[in-house]
Amino acid sequence: MFKGPIGVLLYVNDVRRSVNFYRSLGFSFKGYWDFNHHRVTADWEGPGEPGYAEVTVGDVGVGLHAQDKSDGAKHDPASVSAAEHHLQIDDPDAFHRLLVAKGCKPTEPADMPWGWRMLSVNDPDGHRWNFYKPLVPAA
Repeated sequence: MFKGPIGVLLYVNDVRRSVNFYRSLGFSFKGYWDFNHHRVTADWEGPGEPGYAEVTVGDVGVGLHAQDKSDGAKHDPASVSAAEHHLQIDDPDAFHRLLVAKGCKPTEPADMPWGWRMLSVNDPDGHRWNFYKPLVPAA
């Protein structure tokens, strides 16, 4: 019935800042959407600030949409449901060290009762990402 990975759209206050944050985590940058010229661009030339960009991690696209920008839409952050995002990684402890070295403030990696070793970090707009490794390999 369903095909392919799920996509994520996050409303953010500053698209460029969010792109830089996710790139620092190791996400790939796909580009900014130029609403004026209806094209994707790797380098934002304006006018104004970008209203949308996309980064990817694995097969998942993460759209970063400005709260109130170039497409003319008005997005009330209070009307957007809160969500947490989970992403499996190879080594939570090594990833924690990398995040700290980049100036992020992740939680300490910990073994969770549901069978994950996990750490969490919020992006600049407060979107929570949980990075985990299963403690027991799937059967």
